[in-house]
Amino acid sequence: MVRATPGLRTWHGPALALASVLPALLDQGSVDADRRAWVLISIWAAVSLVTAAAMILRPVVATIATFAAVGAVELTASATEVELSFLDLAPVVVCLFTTGALASRRAVLWTAGVIGAVTVAGVIVNRLTADPQWQGGTDVLAGVLSMAMALLAGSTLKAQRDQAEVSSQLYDLERQRRLLAEREASARERARIAREMHDLVAHSVTLLVVNAETMRARSAELPGWAATQADAMAAAGRRASEEMREMLSVLRAEDDPLPTSPVRQLDDVDTLVEEARAAGMRVAYDQRGPKAQLGLPASLCAYRAVQEGLSNARRHRPGSPVSVEVGWQDDVVEIEIRTGAAGGPDVVPAVTPDRTSAGPRPEGLGLVGLRERVAETGGTVEVAETAGAHVLRVCLPAQDARDRVRDASR
Repeated sequence: MVRATPGLRTWHGPALALASVLPALLDQGSVDADRRAWVLISIWAAVSLVTAAAMILRPVVATIATFAAVGAVELTASATEVELSFLDLAPVVVCLFTTGALASRRAVLWTAGVIGAVTVAGVIVNRLTADPQWQGGTDVLAGVLSMAMALLAGSTLKAQRDQAEVSSQLYDLERQRRLLAEREASARERARIAREMHDLVAHSVTLLVVNAETMRARSAELPGWAATQADAMAAAGRRASEEMREMLSVLRAEDDPLPTSPVRQLDDVDTLVEEARAAGMRVAYDQRGPKAQLGLPASLCAYRAVQEGLSNARRHRPGSPVSVEVGWQDDVVEIEIRTGAAGGPDVVPAVTPDRTSAGPRPEGLGLVGLRERVAETGGTVEVAETAGAHVLRVCLPAQDARDRVRDASR
């Protein structure tokens, strides 16, 4: 059995055959310039070129045929008392090395046995046909054994190559095992997070919705504005529950499927602003410039930016006026949420639930997550404190960063 080896081509066989024949032809003139010697060396060269040319495709056949051709020529030379260059063994050496490097172990052993048998038979024929001074013996056996080193060298090379291939396969298997283990660990961690979020957050949100709906059921005992607030509270809670369930299903999914429910986008900011107004916030909303097509990740990011800005205004500066501006310019959309008009009235309680001391307010997890989300789309986030106003400014490219990288690679 012969296995294809990377880097070897069919034409390599004839090229190696020619390279192994040329040295003997060049050396023959200095060994024996007799016409009979040139006839024999020419026949040997022609036969060796044909037989050794197949050393890549059929190394065993090429080796045995080339060795038989060399043996026949050497027997003829001894019988006719013609001396040939010792370099006529070069094609045999090359073929032996190729057989050891490409053939299976059984094929190598079989080749060695055939060559040994041919050698013994050749020595016997030489003893019967040649003059005593042209007869070979132990010197021939020593030469054949020396050539066997090429077979051993090729077999050693093949063994090293096989070992390297096995090591590479073991490495790939170990890498796959580590990746699988990491995926399993990640899946377990995500399941744990999903379980904790469900137990801690989902229960509280559901309880909030139930309380709001109970309050709304007793609307006859409530003023009109309270009933409206209860409706808004229940709607917001139901929406939060839906988004929570969707997020938990994504956390528990093994293949990270896309959410099946509609994804919030920049076009939903109108609804977000109306809900904030219904909750009692003073929100001004304005859009400037012609709209451009915004990718889904960037559009969701824009919605979350407005949502985060309104949440922070409601949490940290309740009662302060809020302005939301969405500006389109070329292939960029800029979103600015300003809480508390600069130089205008700004109602800030002495102590808020999230801020009990003066000084710059540290960024919460909402802003940290927003920065990460914006960075994935190739945008930027700026947070500034001006006289009487807190400003959150988000700049997003109309085309998602991943789409730009994909387009650039085409």
